[in-house]
Amino acid sequence: MNRREQRLARVRCLLTHKCNDRNHRWCERIQQVFGESGIDSLIDPFPQGCDIDKRIETLNVHALLFLSDPESLKSEYCLKELNAARRRSIPIFAAQIEGPIPEEFRRRIYISLDGRKVQDCTGELAEFASALRSRGQLYQKIKHLTQDQFPEDSRSLAKSISDEPEVTVLAEFVKELKLRFREMKSDPTTQYWLACAIGKVGTPEAKRILARLLQEKDIHPYAQEGLKDAIRAVSDLMSKGGTQ
Repeated sequence: MNRREQRLARVRCLLTHKCNDRNHRWCERIQQVFGESGIDSLIDPFPQGCDIDKRIETLNVHALLFLSDPESLKSEYCLKELNAARRRSIPIFAAQIEGPIPEEFRRRIYISLDGRKVQDCTGELAEFASALRSRGQLYQKIKHLTQDQFPEDSRSLAKSISDEPEVTVLAEFVKELKLRFREMKSDPTTQYWLACAIGKVGTPEAKRILARLLQEKDIHPYAQEGLKDAIRAVSDLMSKGGTQ
């Protein structure tokens, strides 16, 4: 594994929480379990006196875990971190610490720790960490796809994205993949692999995205071929009942 692959293998996750003794105990336990799963947890990363608004917007993280309790849900700074993650399309997860979990988090991947003892949740936290890590890694790969990369690096990244074994994970990022396809017009090979990744999702939404991209102007013939191949792949999956 080269240095770039080693960097992409690690996921940085911000643990968003209102500071209190209970939440700190959970943060320490989560940090320990996540560390064993290839995730670096950031706990209270902002020094006193810094411009929190600016630091949140530029913080290098690949996932956010919101520790949901009544205090965190009312915290100005917790909500700032959450809103920054939304704006940057960072994958958001939740841990239910106390009280009802908001509907937004119910639509995401979350773990219920309400009423649990810190030392009794190792297995559940490890399984949760696996789901977070796979999404954080994919987010990181997509964000690294930029015009100023060496073409071979972009192509390698795009190919690794298309090789993602968890189709449900790819499906969560299909809109991001569409945006990256448009941004990478200077490299039709990278576009080809991104089209394959979208096609692998195999949903009607993926097919609509591919069809719209195919209709856009100035698409390189090789990228067009990737879009056509991907549309055929989606059609085959749908005809076999692979999607609803």
